[in-house]
Amino acid sequence: MIFGAILLAIVFLIWTWLVIGVLHEGDRFRLRSPPPEAGKGPKPPRISVIVPARNEAHQIAVCIASLRGQTILPREVIVVDDCSTDGTGAVLRGLPEDGVPVTVVDGAAPPAGWLGKAHALHQGAARATGEWLLFTDADTIHAPETLAAALAHAGGSNAALVSLTGDQRAESSWERIVQPLVFRLLDALYPLAGANGPDAGRVAANGIYMLIRRDAYDDIGGHEAFRGAVLEDVAMARALRERGHPTAFLRGDELLQVRMYREFREIWEGWTKNLWFLLGENAARARMVAALVLLAGFLPGAMLWYGGATGGLAAITAVGAEAWFRRGRKPLWALTLPLGALLLAAMIGESARRHLEGREFSWKGRTYPS
Repeated sequence: MIFGAILLAIVFLIWTWLVIGVLHEGDRFRLRSPPPEAGKGPKPPRISVIVPARNEAHQIAVCIASLRGQTILPREVIVVDDCSTDGTGAVLRGLPEDGVPVTVVDGAAPPAGWLGKAHALHQGAARATGEWLLFTDADTIHAPETLAAALAHAGGSNAALVSLTGDQRAESSWERIVQPLVFRLLDALYPLAGANGPDAGRVAANGIYMLIRRDAYDDIGGHEAFRGAVLEDVAMARALRERGHPTAFLRGDELLQVRMYREFREIWEGWTKNLWFLLGENAARARMVAALVLLAGFLPGAMLWYGGATGGLAAITAVGAEAWFRRGRKPLWALTLPLGALLLAAMIGESARRHLEGREFSWKGRTYPS
């Protein structure tokens, strides 16, 4: 009886902490559309948009259309076709010619020591002519006001980098089971209050959207300085802050949509590649976080077998809190919480094991050393 009460208290404390964290941050770091008069000021700076694209034929046209439809038009959109094999280049060359110019760069394979995305962005930046560079992913859809809002925030805060989280679309069953829990974990690991605070060691960014002033980008050595970094976005943001350039990391869920992974294999490969680094490359921390994930998500379901009010209350606490997080987003999928927690803990363990053993990891058809 006492053991069950202790487990219930742990479950309750974890979920209360997660909910309070969201309520505490609230809208303080949410980027919103600028007022209509904001576009009537001085002429905006020249902006180059750079999009890395590897096997993105199924979604690249929608992304580019949203970038060409901004209220503040970029000077150019540069898409680096990163050795795609699915016809991405043909889709790009078939885009309408009217509107913002789209330059398609036939990317070269990454040399030794480079990761593919960093190398693609490096090639795109070399062709860019803007005073500001927007690095954004091919799986994003931008509301018309997104660029204007990011620029307005940069101007008001003197930030050399404005990075956004997005509205994470989850459409397949596996996405709905796993993805919300991963981002719940990331919100806990990288709270926006810390990412925007004075401690450079807590600064973070998201590679799906990074609007950076060109001189600041050059000052930290561009992507070449981070060519082997799996989390090059976080590394760049911290380097900027260490060099004295202010940064901003904001919620962009009202202005930016993204669908990172679609199939279970992509989810597994993507997160087992990244989670070790997101957890600070620390085995003890990985074990602790995996244990907390199991306690928060898997244990309440398992405690139903324990029986009695304790097991039922644990399940109601966890599933109810997760349903609250998913409000407006198919909250009944919160019932899959135990399975999602089990998979997330397994991905943390696999990510740590792969990197500690020095095993190679695969991403988008390429294999990299740990």
